[in-house]
Order: sequence, then C-alpha cells, then structure tokens
Amino acid sequence: RSFCDNLIEIAKKIPRSPILEDIKSVEDVIPHLIEVVENYLDAVSDENLIWAFLGLADFYNGQGLYALAQSWYQQSLSIVKSRLGENHPLYATSLNNLALLYDYQGKYEQAEPLFIQALELHRQLLGENHLHTVSNLSNLALLYNSRGKYKQAEPLFIQVLELRKKLLGVNHPQTAQSLNNLALLYENQGKCEQAEPLKIQA
Repeated sequence: RSFCDNLIEIAKKIPRSPILEDIKSVEDVIPHLIEVVENYLDAVSDENLIWAFLGLADFYNGQGLYALAQSWYQQSLSIVKSRLGENHPLYATSLNNLALLYDYQGKYEQAEPLFIQALELHRQLLGENHLHTVSNLSNLALLYNSRGKYKQAEPLFIQVLELRKKLLGVNHPQTAQSLNNLALLYENQGKCEQAEPLKIQA
C-alpha cells in the first residue's frame, strides 16, 4: 500500500500537457505505475483509483502517443465501472477524460456522446453548481464550437461563464477563460463587435 500511495502521489503531479522536462522527470516512474495498475490495484483506495491510469495516459498523451493514452483511459473507465459502478463521479470523470482525448484528435463524433454522458452523470450525482459539472459543460461547448454548431455552443458557454462567476468569482483564471471562449465563438461567426469587449475583459 505504501508503494502504491507514493506512486499515486507522483502520478497526480504529471501535468495534463507535460513538457519535455516533465516527461524526463517521470519517465523512470512509468514502469512502476504500470506495475501498480496491472498487479496492485487492490492496494489502491477508491478515491485514488484512477490516478495511476491518468498519470500514464497524460504521460503518453502529452507526447502525441494517442493510441497508448487511449488504452490507459479506456482501462481506467473499465476498472472504475467494475469496481465502483456506472453511477459514480469517477465513472463520469473517466468518460470525460476519454472524450477529451477523442476531441484532441478531432474525433468529434466519438467524443460528443461521452461528453454528454459525463455531463448528465455529474449533474445527477454532484448537481449543476459543481465545478466538475461546469467543466463538462465547457468541454461540450468547446466541442460544439469546433464543429461549427454555434447555436448549440452559445447557451452552454454563457451558462459556464455565469456559473464560474458565481462559484469562482469574476477575478479567477477560469472565469477569464470562459470570457475568452465566448469571444472566440462570436469571432468564429464574424460577430467582432460582440467578441471584442469580452476579449478585453478576459
């Protein structure tokens, strides 16, 4: 258990988008994380269940090794489903992580239903005013924007902005990011007069 706990703490620190320095600093740990997920998951607590998988997936995803990252995200989803069930926040998080990987690769048709499922689960389990739910909402809005589905994206971006103002305040980086996302949506549609004040505010 101590071996697993120490490695989980390292996995938690692997950035979602690691730079070369990050990759070099953890590459010797990767075989040990694989050992954890393949042989020692019984010693990992439920709350830390996905972290070894996420560390591995982010390590490979950050290098553009999407097939390897996808395998770890899918294994995370499978393990959470078998151990905690489909009606659990970590299952929703695992769905969202896999959807993000598809989204990064432009596989929007695969990503969309996973984003929607993750969003509905988080709404049901955590409520509308939870940051995980807001994050899922933002991811879905970004996907719609990428696909040119502006009418579907706009109300979601507005909802995310209002929720982040309420939950995090107006002087928070995520609120600024929401302002910028809404501005980009308007810019994509040639609505520069609506985009400009949002960009300035962001």
